[in-house]
Amino acid sequence: MYVGYARNHKEIQLAIKLAAETFLLNQKPDLAIENKGVAMSFGTDLKNSDVIVMVGDNNELIGTCFLIDRFFIKESLRLKGTFLSSICIQKLARGKGLSKKLMTYALEACERRNSDFAILIARKAVDYFYLKFGFWGISAYSRLNFKLKKNDFIEDLYKVEPITRSDLSRVGKIYTNVYLRLNGACERSSDHWNHILWNAQRQGVSFMGFKKKQSVVGYILSNGSEIYEIGANSHTNYLDLLASFQCKSFSNDLTLHASIEHPILAELGDVDFSTVSRQCNYGGHMVKIIAVEKLSEILRKKILINCDSEIKCGNEVMFNDFGIDFRERDAFVSSNTSVDDHKNTCHLMGASYLSVDQRVLTLLQLRPFNILHFDQI
Repeated sequence: MYVGYARNHKEIQLAIKLAAETFLLNQKPDLAIENKGVAMSFGTDLKNSDVIVMVGDNNELIGTCFLIDRFFIKESLRLKGTFLSSICIQKLARGKGLSKKLMTYALEACERRNSDFAILIARKAVDYFYLKFGFWGISAYSRLNFKLKKNDFIEDLYKVEPITRSDLSRVGKIYTNVYLRLNGACERSSDHWNHILWNAQRQGVSFMGFKKKQSVVGYILSNGSEIYEIGANSHTNYLDLLASFQCKSFSNDLTLHASIEHPILAELGDVDFSTVSRQCNYGGHMVKIIAVEKLSEILRKKILINCDSEIKCGNEVMFNDFGIDFRERDAFVSSNTSVDDHKNTCHLMGASYLSVDQRVLTLLQLRPFNILHFDQI
């Protein structure tokens, strides 16, 4: 049996075919293969090192996993996260422990490509499986639910039109100023934006731009009352954007899938709204730390910046699972659990969680971690 990078174009195509047959059962076979190929490659050519294959002794491909690198901004630092996507074993080969070999090789590959962490989107059917490999669910799944009254805002203030390729450069700048300030958002290249334009059409999601004097001042990705993204420049009011968007078929109840740190929150002072968060450490959006020493050093430096009084006093701060000893104007972090623990993964990723000790939340300045819908691979 061979487990490793795809050795040729044929193995890449067979891997795409297996992934399509596993995850896109409701689509016609040819369309499923085409869609899966574009989804894994963002419309570019896949490299052999982006596709892990498992080939049986009879030369039949029986398993695959795709590796997709994305860059995340954390504390003004650029961190490399590698998505493990479309992990699957051929139906007749399941139940033999082969997925463990596939995952082991995938994580070794993440180390070789100098990833800071590995990330995956787990399906309900495999809840708890990825815990065996040190993956933990850290997403807050944040949502803002709010009601708007039609007469409270100016309608038709902006022209609302479908986003085209020529608009993507401006949309990308707005996204950078809004979303890259939030924990869990990925950098997006022109290829990523073209992919989102394609993916929105495929999913039946509306990708609209708000224009004033022919210039894009905001954008929205939505499906009915469900808003996946909304961004605006610094001179534009979000509620006016929504009023312009909803003026023809207005819905009072809206749900925005976004961090509670999204700038729209500052405009909801007179609006009836609620926030929803969730903690699910065993499934969903899951992360495994790869560069332990690097992320530990980032955490140590952040503690030093945030804890000047404890440093001066030489205090030792103890919590249930770990402690911070301030000595000689430095910080020494000790833990009673492994790095592959849920809490430590959250701490190293700067991700808040609902059961966190409030002193830890403040000390480490943890923030909600959310992977945007169109960055989930």
